Amino acid sequence: MRCPRCQHENPQGATFCNECGVPLKASTPTGRSAPSYAAVTTALSEALEQQTATSEVLKVISRSTFDLQPVLDILIENATKLCDAPMGGIFRSDGEVLRLGAFYGASRELRKLVQQTQFRPGRESVLGRVALEHRMVHVLDVLADPEYQMVEHQRIGGFRTSLGIPMLREGVLIGAFFLWRTDVRAFTHKQIELLQTFADQAVIAIENVRLFNELQEKNQALTEAHAQVTEALEQQTATAEVLKVISRSAFDLQPVFDTMAENAVRLCEAERAFIFRFDGELLRAAASYNVGPEVREFVYRNPVAPGRHSISARAALERRTVHIPDIQADPDYAYAPRDVDLIRTMLAVPMLKGDELVGTITIYRLEVKPFTDKQVALVETFADQAVIAIENVRLFTELKASNRDLTEALEQQTATGEILRVISGSPTDLGPVLDAVVESAARFCGADDSSIFRVDGDSLRADAHHGPVPQPIGIRYPVVRGTAVGRTVLEGRAIHVADLQAETEDFPEGSATARQLGHRTILSVPLLREGTAIGVIMLRRAEVNPFTDKQIELLQTFADQAVIAIENVRLFTELQASNRELTTALDQQTATSEILRVISRSQTDVQPVFDAIVSSAVRLLQGYSGGLTRIVGDQRVLAAFTSRDPAAASVMRATYPRPADGRARPGHS
Repeated sequence: MRCPRCQHENPQGATFCNECGVPLKASTPTGRSAPSYAAVTTALSEALEQQTATSEVLKVISRSTFDLQPVLDILIENATKLCDAPMGGIFRSDGEVLRLGAFYGASRELRKLVQQTQFRPGRESVLGRVALEHRMVHVLDVLADPEYQMVEHQRIGGFRTSLGIPMLREGVLIGAFFLWRTDVRAFTHKQIELLQTFADQAVIAIENVRLFNELQEKNQALTEAHAQVTEALEQQTATAEVLKVISRSAFDLQPVFDTMAENAVRLCEAERAFIFRFDGELLRAAASYNVGPEVREFVYRNPVAPGRHSISARAALERRTVHIPDIQADPDYAYAPRDVDLIRTMLAVPMLKGDELVGTITIYRLEVKPFTDKQVALVETFADQAVIAIENVRLFTELKASNRDLTEALEQQTATGEILRVISGSPTDLGPVLDAVVESAARFCGADDSSIFRVDGDSLRADAHHGPVPQPIGIRYPVVRGTAVGRTVLEGRAIHVADLQAETEDFPEGSATARQLGHRTILSVPLLREGTAIGVIMLRRAEVNPFTDKQIELLQTFADQAVIAIENVRLFTELQASNRELTTALDQQTATSEILRVISRSQTDVQPVFDAIVSSAVRLLQGYSGGLTRIVGDQRVLAAFTSRDPAAASVMRATYPRPADGRARPGHS
């Protein structure tokens, strides 16, 4: 007998697989009758219980983004109840051993013992085998297992049959589900599959909590970094007037550079100052002080590359302070403004972040008067402070962007959770889910309106809409390449048009509609099921404002959620239809059985049989009345008749017997 799970060939008549321990199904005899009404009812009841339990777990998961224990508790409680086990537990792995995470149904003594036990990979326990082999382990009777050594646990718990299911994330063991029975009774295939479902849900919950904790840790790290930057900035601000300006200009370097240039000239007794920023290739003027318009315009319009032809270029080239007492006597200096402004003594200090050139600070005098060591040191301090200011602005900008990204991510996660809750609460009603999707899509993607269309034959039907732009629900549109939504369906990919009104050739129909309704930018993403577009989610903006890559990716997430909701409703509808067919078949079988019972009891009297046939036919066909006639000689006799109206039944019976050739009795029409 071949195992349905691992395909191992077992001896004929074996109850369990010798390889993996899965219970083996007995072959089904041919000709077996259809399941009884009680069996069908039991199956439907079990399915409803399982669906209810799964829904409860999903609700707890959605509400417990940072607290895993409620999820584990409800999982093990539902697992033990639905799998008909008196006790069970969920164990968490730290990479080496399994420890108890949640317990249900066990005595206080057994719970205490299990809490104190570290289950290591090995053959001496069922949990150890799960950890060792990373697969389901099913032991019919631990007392009959020669490798089982957890004697004290078995004595206190009294369990016999044991079942363990691994919890795996990308092939790595993160825990295990474990159920016990105190009698020797194997778990069924359905129970094993159900426990695997609970194990998968536990993995999802653990992963959710892990991701949420990582997000909190990153946010905390950013907050601490922000605090450190702010503290450093406050300490430096107290040392000099320049640092005061830095503290007031966290996002604007210009006031810092302007103040530095002014203070460098004033405190170093110079006439002019320039501050340059390096863009990786050229030095570009960023600030100046007390410079004439002619020189200022020339310097701002003519950035310089590192080299020896100017004092700033030389400091950038050599990555060191350059001090020239008389620039007019320097043979390498060839910068044009020296003759316009009669520059003489010059000092240039590079702004360095490690070995990286950030820019330079240059001051000069119109007389030959070298700068003192203190003045040189002061400009070098200003250069260091300028680097600090630039770095602070960069950090603040990155921090602001990071906080914005974290906020957006949290809002998107919240929106996703809200939609999932609507999906779980609307298994038969698609409307609330689609309404939630379009509302979230418009809000988080910054669109003026959002719509969902579903493919219906050769057309698209509008099923949901949010926003001020008119979009009637239920109206149908042809699937044509000249519209964004039509092309999305035909090509099965996202269509993004920056200005739909201008795209008259590629999107003639869509462009005409855009001019009529007033929208410009449009984004259309397909709802894909198994590679086929079953619908479209569309965003529109009234102005020309293309959507970002993040917004396009987020809209794809909303599209996937819409597909999940549509598929859930479809599957639920199919299940209801299947249940109705089963009920109809069962009713017909029951009616046939009733007639056969009447026949078996009325071997000498056919009237009860005729009455049963007519009554069953009217009931199954949902008729108003029904009758059965017999030919007796040359007469047609009313053998049985039933009607909801007793008066009508009396009138009908009065018309019989009648001639068999169809002619009415005298006095009757």
